[in-house]
Amino acid sequence: MNPNSDVTNFDNIFWALLNVFQCITLEGWSEIMVMYQKAYTPLVFFFFVALVFIGAFFFLNLTLAVINSSYSEAQARIKAQKEKLRQEQNQIRGGKKSKSDDDNYED
Repeated sequence: MNPNSDVTNFDNIFWALLNVFQCITLEGWSEIMVMYQKAYTPLVFFFFVALVFIGAFFFLNLTLAVINSSYSEAQARIKAQKEKLRQEQNQIRGGKKSKSDDDNYED
C-alpha cells in the first residue's frame, strides 16, 4: 500500500506525473520527499531538490512567460482589429468623427 491512500507513488506514468506536478507547484513536495527518504534512501533529497529548482523555478516560470506572451499578442490583435473597424466605420460615415465615437471605443 502506497502513502496518501495509494496516491503518492511512481508505479505508473500517470501517478509519476501527478507527483512531479505536485512537486513543481511546491504543494507538499517536502512531505513526498520525506516519504521517499523513509522508504528508499536519504539520497532522494538530491532528486527532489533538483526537481524543485529546475521544475518550479525554471519550467513553471517559462510556461507562465509563454502564456503571458500569447495573451499579449492576442490583445494586440484585438486592438488592431478594433482600430481597423473604427477606420472602416469612419469611411462609411464619410469621414465624420464625433465625440461619441471616441467614447464608444475607449480601451
